[in-house]
Amino acid sequence: MRIRTALARTAATLILALGALHARAADDVLYVSNLGDNSVRRFDARTGAPMTPIVPAGANGLLGPQGLVTYRNRLHVVNQNVDEDFASEVQRYRADGAFDGAVVACKPTLGRPCAPGAPFVGRGVVRDGGTLYVGDYNLFGVGRVARFDQRSGGFQGDLNPGGFTGAFFPRGLVFGPDGMLYVSVTGNLLAGDGLSGHVLRFDPRTGRFLNVYASNQHAGCATHLHRPEGLVFDRAGNLYVTAYRADATDIDRILVFKRGGQCVGSIDLYQAGQPRVFPQAIVFGPKGKLFVPIQATGEVRRYDVKTKTFDVFVPAGGNVGPSYVAFGRTQPDTMHYDD
Repeated sequence: MRIRTALARTAATLILALGALHARAADDVLYVSNLGDNSVRRFDARTGAPMTPIVPAGANGLLGPQGLVTYRNRLHVVNQNVDEDFASEVQRYRADGAFDGAVVACKPTLGRPCAPGAPFVGRGVVRDGGTLYVGDYNLFGVGRVARFDQRSGGFQGDLNPGGFTGAFFPRGLVFGPDGMLYVSVTGNLLAGDGLSGHVLRFDPRTGRFLNVYASNQHAGCATHLHRPEGLVFDRAGNLYVTAYRADATDIDRILVFKRGGQCVGSIDLYQAGQPRVFPQAIVFGPKGKLFVPIQATGEVRRYDVKTKTFDVFVPAGGNVGPSYVAFGRTQPDTMHYDD
């Protein structure tokens, strides 16, 4: 009798736990920044069904939304201020869509003077230990990774790329399983260096460059690491990086690097001769699936990284030029999904 009672209690506990997990997944959303209409859309994390945009087109001066990071029911959005003569900013929104101000302000036309250190061409963003790290892809000047206090927006200085001999124009950022910051960088496209690609490793405590983790100068499939941007680690420590094609005879890929930086394979997004399909950024989501926004069509694909097959999570037309993605339960430093 006691055994039956204990089993019944265990079963009830499991049912409650599974119910709580289901409820959490049902409450989660996928955020997608859209360059086409300057909005941040959101979709049900389980079904992909569209929801009311958290940032309607052009609201609060949003012009060129890029990196996204969620933290304590707040969404941080890098606003690139495309084609303006001033720098980028980092906006913050509450879960209900209310504008919570600019953490790093730079919108003089709306009365938000540019804060010290504001990135000129902001791209990726992550948060760790109260600090926001923002990639500044400034092809017109000096590329940098700027650091800001997550609450006040106070400028805390740039990472030091000294020791890296290549061109330094950072795009995506993510913290790795070793606690180090990984940064995807490219050459200067304006200077004709359109094929260079590296993933660099920095020590966030000192801000100093440590080493080149991956490069298109390395052997094997790493030679396809052209103009990388989105990068994210899986739970096993493998790094996934978006890589653009070299020319019209090539294809766009997501390259996979195991610990140590050796390229071990790729997810080919289409076959040569088929219409081009490419993402800017990627993120892991529920059930370990990789979510990939496709810029040309607006769809969001959901990949099984073991079989390299996908289903369409958000149909084409649901977005307009999607760039960066994040879930409400995406961890703000490692970009892991909180299942």
